[in-house]
Amino acid sequence: MGSQTSLKNDTKTGFTRSLMADSMGSKTSLRSNSSGKNNGVTVTKASPKLKKKSSQTSLKLEEKSAVVKKPIVNNVKASIGARESDDDDDIVMPSSKSSKDSSLKTPPRPQPQPRKLSQNLEQNTESLLSKSTPDDVPRPSPRATAIEEKVFGPLSTKRIRLPEPRHLKDWDRHHSKGCFFIEDDGDIISHQYSLDLKEDSSVWITIQPLVLHPEEDVPKSPVDTALFVLRDRPDSNGNRLVTFTEQRDQKGKYCVRCDLKRGHYTLVPFTTGCRLKQRTSDPKVETKLIKKDKDDYTLTKSFREVLSDVFEVNDLDSNGLLSRSEFSWYNMRTSGESVGDEEWEVVEENVELKNGELTRAGFIDLNKMEADDQNGDTSDLWVTLQSMGYNKGLVMDEAAPFKLEVYTENSGTFKVKSLSSPGSALEKALCESVINKGDCQKVRGMKDLLIHTYAQDFRTTIVVENKSNSSISLLIDCSGSKNCNSSRNKLEHKIQVAPNSSVVALHVMAQNERLEWIFRCSENIVK
Repeated sequence: MGSQTSLKNDTKTGFTRSLMADSMGSKTSLRSNSSGKNNGVTVTKASPKLKKKSSQTSLKLEEKSAVVKKPIVNNVKASIGARESDDDDDIVMPSSKSSKDSSLKTPPRPQPQPRKLSQNLEQNTESLLSKSTPDDVPRPSPRATAIEEKVFGPLSTKRIRLPEPRHLKDWDRHHSKGCFFIEDDGDIISHQYSLDLKEDSSVWITIQPLVLHPEEDVPKSPVDTALFVLRDRPDSNGNRLVTFTEQRDQKGKYCVRCDLKRGHYTLVPFTTGCRLKQRTSDPKVETKLIKKDKDDYTLTKSFREVLSDVFEVNDLDSNGLLSRSEFSWYNMRTSGESVGDEEWEVVEENVELKNGELTRAGFIDLNKMEADDQNGDTSDLWVTLQSMGYNKGLVMDEAAPFKLEVYTENSGTFKVKSLSSPGSALEKALCESVINKGDCQKVRGMKDLLIHTYAQDFRTTIVVENKSNSSISLLIDCSGSKNCNSSRNKLEHKIQVAPNSSVVALHVMAQNERLEWIFRCSENIVK
């Protein structure tokens, strides 16, 4: 997924710090890991037998790109003051209702041949490759393989019915919103979630894009929003992958049904980067955020509408309010700091709240107070907007919100775990999923170099597995594909594969899902 993002927190000051300076008479440092009234998720209990949900919130901050920004509470405070003066036991078998037949086993062969590998995620597939010898070291001269081609029909015209379990209304329902964000280094971070099961349970999970304005034209090709289920601890083979969303309907809703053993799991949302990409330029004209009315500043209509959308994205439990926990997640994203007890009390005293939670009007007022405090300077307001994925035209092009639903047949605890990059854990899970579920072909003339291709109507992923004792450079060429986007900048990508390792080469998706798309790929060994 990319390297871990870096953040220089020493350049930042706190949103709540400025509120406290005038209210408390001195500068106050923000407290991290504050406890909230809820953790941004909602649980619907189906029967009296279900156990009490834990309210513990684990706040993790993955450092984001270094941007000097005063968080919103910081700036508001000044204006207020002026006015006032376990191991294998966790192994899970994906349900046969949501995945392919997992009973196939890979027969051992002395030489790898093009074929499908075992589709059982829990099976420890034996190596098909012999140990490397000096003769296995790749020669630097280019050696082309045959071109692989796959043709896919228009996805949006299909009528796909997801295999929803019967009597789902009797299961426990947990739900939360979340969002993918692109960092300055191109890394993608998102909300991640924990699922704790006290007993074995069937589980049904769906994830789909959050459409903020359904009355507007729906995109021809929505941002892909898949999900991986990982064990909190690796099994005896060092693997964390349990299962992932393999099915998708024509509207972009992904799902998976599986039977999980009791234990602790991490739910990691995933997007390929084929459609959510880092912007290359901003609009030449900057949209106005404020206007001066006599001695006061007011927010423009377009800015207020965007703030309403930002509120909607951060209202993780969809109750129309921002809890302290939800507001803290927002503040961590825009400033790198959480909200402490005393700072939250100051917020409660100065803006509109309902049942102890921040209203939409109160959230917009905070931004209005920040504009007043900065005497019309919108620099900090723009940092907030850019942190939430907006460009200078007030278009969200570097963020993609989603909504997640988790149904458990038996009781479980579900909560937001972090807002971070999954890093190597997701990369390893991706490789494992493609190797176990995809087609396998040996690179021509190479004994210990395999190309694994996982192809579905909605996504094709290529993983390169190097079983030799030397590093190999490989050029993956998909430039002959039609109506396709790549997770890389181009459909042709050079990749370096370390000895005895696997790496995701690239993902490919349809550029326009209303049209047929053709995937063509070849590979060359290069110097």
